[in-house]
Amino acid sequence: MRKLFDHIYNTIKDINFDENELCKQYWFRLERLKANFTDEGALYMLQENIEWLINTEVIDSDVLLSLGDENKMNEAGIYFTGTVVEKDIQLILFKNAKAVVSGHSRVRCFDDSICEAYDSSFITAFHNSQVTCKNSKVVVFNSASVQSKGLCLIEDYTEGKAVIKATKRDLVY
Repeated sequence: MRKLFDHIYNTIKDINFDENELCKQYWFRLERLKANFTDEGALYMLQENIEWLINTEVIDSDVLLSLGDENKMNEAGIYFTGTVVEKDIQLILFKNAKAVVSGHSRVRCFDDSICEAYDSSFITAFHNSQVTCKNSKVVVFNSASVQSKGLCLIEDYTEGKAVIKATKRDLVY
């Protein structure tokens, strides 16, 4: 995980943090982690900031796979392949990973990943990911797609690029 951390650190070290206090605080946390590095700390920082790291193109799934430890990422709930079936879990999906979740699960989907979510789950879908959901909240970006089976709250931030199939019992905005 050290190679991945070093890549992230070196990629963002030249960014001007004076204009954005949130980024400044993130930088301070990176500095502390650099001084006292642990794999657990690196995974925690990755999980907490994955959307920002991906959307600012600091990293992508190929960088994660080539520089990180896939087994440790899997143990931390970050998947690139295979199918995960869980309840009340936090997951991050990349590539062609698939998850079937229920309960109060939180899943962040990137690349071409697939998520089926039920029972009050919260899903964020980026890139070309696909979500099938019921009784859940889904936030959609890029060209992701959502198919609701009812009682979902769907926030569409795609400017019409997403395919959203909703029922009359859903709220889409």
